[in-house]
Amino acid sequence: MVYIPLTVPLVVIFVVCLALVEYWKLADHITEMHRPSLKRWLLGLICGAASALGLTGSSVLVGIATTVAASIVAITSISEVLDAVKARGSKAEKNIWKAGFPAVAMDVFGVWYIAWLFSHAGLLMARYGFGHIACVLASSWIGDTGALVLGRALGGAPMAPAMSPAKTWEGCLGQLLTSIATSITCGLLVPVPLATPHLAAVGAMCSLGSILGDLFESIIKRAAGQKDSGTFFPGHGGMLDRLDSLILAFVFVFGYLELCPVPL
Repeated sequence: MVYIPLTVPLVVIFVVCLALVEYWKLADHITEMHRPSLKRWLLGLICGAASALGLTGSSVLVGIATTVAASIVAITSISEVLDAVKARGSKAEKNIWKAGFPAVAMDVFGVWYIAWLFSHAGLLMARYGFGHIACVLASSWIGDTGALVLGRALGGAPMAPAMSPAKTWEGCLGQLLTSIATSITCGLLVPVPLATPHLAAVGAMCSLGSILGDLFESIIKRAAGQKDSGTFFPGHGGMLDRLDSLILAFVFVFGYLELCPVPL
């Protein structure tokens, strides 16, 4: 059994809560349905607590908790749409319902996108130890640096210009190679009991998760007309901007370790 300090679930709750609040603000820009921020923070805390249950190592418990949290978010969001209909009168009712449906859908989707996906970081720690968390963090963040350096050095063809004009295929190659090298190096420095081929696979999973996660958040920000998700990190955006490349990386690495026969 892996020992997990009490501060870890508190950090998970805070990170998920803040990232969700930022996501919901982006959703408000997209749907033009602006809702009270206090409710959002309370719902974020509930979703953060559900995500933190991943630290128990039980994916079933996380699934039940996030389903309950998503239901609470859905009920709250629907009630807000109904309140908007009552407040604006029958003339605006049709337009409110047209905006209200995607607003509810995006609110609920955020619970899955952030709270449930990020719970895999807790599952990874609980089942395999902190060394694997350190490996994912290092591989993802250093991989981002490798992508930036090689992408600027070689230039090249944009990977998805409509979503992220600065991302190139050469940069993605740099990220892949850097992530793999970092993951292998982590195997020598931190307690990650994996053979070199598995470490290379973990690095590849981190690279793929970082690329897809970054592209997906870019779509959301472009739809919302926002450059960053927030201002929590001055000059570097919000919590979701820092989390986007990690969410899928944790999921992919956890799935790889669960499905593949690896030495523990």
